[in-house]
Amino acid sequence: MIRSITKQKPFEEILELLNGVSRVFLTGCGTCTTLCRTGGMPEVLEMTSKLQAKDKVVTGHYVHSSGL
Repeated sequence: MIRSITKQKPFEEILELLNGVSRVFLTGCGTCTTLCRTGGMPEVLEMTSKLQAKDKVVTGHYVHSSGL
């Protein structure tokens, strides 16, 4: 059995990584990050709102579904 644990980066760190970038496309995953609540659809939608509030253009998003 393989166990995966994910941890979301602090929002301020994400903003720092995006310094100088105005447009982003967000991706998430329908397995581990969904189960850990760190990068599934709800988190991708929340990140979209947070980035838009900081004047970033979110060109789209995708959350991979594993078919589970």
